[in-house]
Formats: sequence, structure tokens, C-alpha cells
Amino acid sequence: MASLRFISPSVAFEPPIRFKLGLPEEYDDGTVTFDEEHRIFVARRGNTFYAMSATCTHLGCTTRWEEEDGVIFCPCHGSKFTREGKNFAGPAPRPLERLGIAMTEDGRLEVDKDQRFPPERWRESLIEV
Repeated sequence: MASLRFISPSVAFEPPIRFKLGLPEEYDDGTVTFDEEHRIFVARRGNTFYAMSATCTHLGCTTRWEEEDGVIFCPCHGSKFTREGKNFAGPAPRPLERLGIAMTEDGRLEVDKDQRFPPERWRESLIEV
């Protein structure tokens, strides 16, 4: 019976690390949009976009955008982050991770979770459309 394990290995599903999103005009100015499938936020200010991981840097819970307060909130232990991803309350030890974002040839936004930017390089994580 043990030999049957090799026929059907137990493999966890991992979503792709590079994926396309919508067109820039589908994101309203001033918004922070949560993409549940990929556990990321896409933020827009004017013609500038950036992407962030929605995974709290404390213990890995999924954060959520609290539009009425203008903060990203972790429901597990109460950490709070600015719309830019900076941690300012709770036990989170560092900001949310900024991710690579670009425009595809067909005019859509594309996020690359393999490309990460520490806070001192956040300026590099912005794209203008």
C-alpha cells in the first residue's frame, strides 16, 4: 500500500507568482483593492499604481482594507498599516511587502510576487500609467 503514495503525491496548490489583473481604468483613483485569489492589494493614486502582499508580517494572517478608517487592518492580532503598507500599530514587526507591478502588452496590470521591494526601495515599486 505504501507504494501507491508515489502514484498520487500530496502536493499543495500554489497560485502563480506572476499573474495578470485588470485594466488600469478598472481601478478608481484613491482606492486600495483586495484581490482575494492572490492575497494582494492594488493601490491607485492618480496615475500611479503599486501592489502589496495582504499577508500580515506578524503571523501571516490575511489583512483587509478598512476604507472608512483608511487603514489596512489585521483581524488576527490588531496590527494596522497605512495605505502605503507601513506598520504603525499592533505586533507586526515590519511593513507589508511591496510587489513588482507592470503593464502588459495588452494594457493590463501584471503583478510579480517574486519581485519584492523593501521600504527603502518602495519608489521602485511604483508604476505610472
